[in-house]
Amino acid sequence: MLEDVLKSYKRKAEVVEWKKYNPNELFFKYIEHENDELAENYFAGIVCRYWGHSGRMYTRCNRHIPFEECYDSIIDSIKYVLEKRVWEDPNSSLYNDPTGPDKAMHVAMKRQQGIVLSKYNAHRRLSNFNTLSLDEAKENYNDSAEGLLFGGIENNEYLKTFISEYFDNKDYLNAIFLDTICYSNVEYTAEKVVKFLKNLTNSDVEYYLTSYENINVNEFKKFLRELKDISSNYLKIKFNSLLYALKKEGNVYGK
Repeated sequence: MLEDVLKSYKRKAEVVEWKKYNPNELFFKYIEHENDELAENYFAGIVCRYWGHSGRMYTRCNRHIPFEECYDSIIDSIKYVLEKRVWEDPNSSLYNDPTGPDKAMHVAMKRQQGIVLSKYNAHRRLSNFNTLSLDEAKENYNDSAEGLLFGGIENNEYLKTFISEYFDNKDYLNAIFLDTICYSNVEYTAEKVVKFLKNLTNSDVEYYLTSYENINVNEFKKFLRELKDISSNYLKIKFNSLLYALKKEGNVYGK
């Protein structure tokens, strides 16, 4: 199936003779034509240039991740780089760097690989849960709190990236849920986690700003203020919903 997808991209890319451009030039050409009919052709050329990285990611992940997921990560990386365009940002170290797109792409692919591996580790752990009760999960793991969900300290970099996705999408509630159960000393019960969230104040904001990027300070402070007015029962429901969603996604992996 993915072979057909690649063939389709190649047909579109051949319209603009993609092979005569290096990766950086393809990004620049896409931006040049992003508002006309050639945009998808240059995008296809970028995909063809980086398609091989899907296989490399698949190998680096020890084949635990479906190849389709690795392919999706390459597409997501391309879209991320085109959205950020750090080589156009005066505050970026890649500003005006003619090789900026390719450098940014490699950083983005590493980022996406981290997200994929974090999800895999999270889903693998969660798929072993018999119920949505954190109390039972904790008991099953012999009260070992550290790394209960995500496999321990060795996955810290990937885990941070995984949680960062929630912050990037402004899903502050689930982001804090995940950070709390992974990095705090809070007891593993819905009641304790919700109580912890209820006690957060502006003095805690610095921790999140230091730990995660791209947090809008004003929005986040507003969220913390509003959090205090949300009922504890509702927060418990949202907490269990997060666990259920992760567990359900984990079943898709079948690992």
